[in-house]
Amino acid sequence: MPIELHFKPFLYTVLTFIAFTIIGTLSHELGHIAVAKSLGRKTSLHYGYMLSENVALNRIYEGHKEAIDNKQPFPQQEEFEALLTKNRRYGILITWGGPLQTMLSGILGLVLLYVRRHKRCSNGFAIWDWVGVMLTLFWLRPLANFVHNIIRSIYLGETLFSGRSDEIHLSGYYHLYPGFFTILFGGLAFGIAVYVVFWIVPKPLRFTFISGGMVGGLLGYYLWLVKFGPVLMP
Repeated sequence: MPIELHFKPFLYTVLTFIAFTIIGTLSHELGHIAVAKSLGRKTSLHYGYMLSENVALNRIYEGHKEAIDNKQPFPQQEEFEALLTKNRRYGILITWGGPLQTMLSGILGLVLLYVRRHKRCSNGFAIWDWVGVMLTLFWLRPLANFVHNIIRSIYLGETLFSGRSDEIHLSGYYHLYPGFFTILFGGLAFGIAVYVVFWIVPKPLRFTFISGGMVGGLLGYYLWLVKFGPVLMP
């Protein structure tokens, strides 16, 4: 069968990947926020990141800033140190919130595809199958992180796995090789992506889907994380 690009499905795929790039980015940050709020943090959502604040810890710090900065004794010192210890422990839980949200969304997509396997065989590909495919491809985020690290290392000369991604922070917290979680999650993501694209997506639309996904993913990244996101949600 010759490779063929179908224009309308290509356009729909591009638009869908743009939308899901934005949805995936914000939902990832909402995963961090959900954990932070459950731990009593004050949070704010931005275009590609979130901020969390330990109000009690900051209140003590602001009240005794000079003594704390100069490592001098101060009232509420025990409470401050206890909150500081808890803050570090909670920080790693908040870090886990984003990757877990992304991976759980991908697992939900796999479950949907599995549940619909018989209907797909008898009735063909339906809208819910495409929803399952796009949810499953939330796993592209850890794969993109892995590729991004490799590219930065090769072309910018940076130390491999030296960035600020969640996976690198998690590896550091557990005293593992800096790329441990990046490689682990990226490897899982690669296997899942290959399965979805080459075993689930209908063969006549495979090239169109891959092409549209690449264009839509890159456009979504640029339009949201570079062009409009910093303006709409700074």
